Amino acid sequence: QNEIDVGVLRPPVLDDTLHTEIVSIDPCVLAVPKQHPLLELKAVTLDDLKPYPFVLLSPRTWPGLYTEILGICNPVIQQEALEFQTVIGLVAAGIGITIVPQSTMNLHTQEVVYIESIQQLPLVSMGITYRRSDQSILVKTFCEIADRVARSVV
Repeated sequence: QNEIDVGVLRPPVLDDTLHTEIVSIDPCVLAVPKQHPLLELKAVTLDDLKPYPFVLLSPRTWPGLYTEILGICNPVIQQEALEFQTVIGLVAAGIGITIVPQSTMNLHTQEVVYIESIQQLPLVSMGITYRRSDQSILVKTFCEIADRVARSVV
């Protein structure tokens, strides 16, 4: 409807009229409550996750990540939430474990332990999306600045 010039979002974008430029890629990590039995293992594998209930971000919020998690470990889902803060809060309360982007690791750091060394966890990307037909200097400049900022954070 030409009301928004640029969106910052998680791909994929399934609209041929839009173009997405990936500005960051973030590995996922496992989040478990402190004192969880998985913390006793020297190395955690996807098979080690099977007996534990999961708390997941709702597919209404991020369908791609939800589907990818189901595909890699087929978890028993205890509960879903619409926001990462709620997901991590439920992990902190001992409701389940979860897989989240590494950028989430600053949430509930006193009650949650993040395990980064698990093989085969998804990579998630962040993109800048705009109309393919938009040749505006403002959109172009915004994308350039977003790309520079994303690269400086890494």
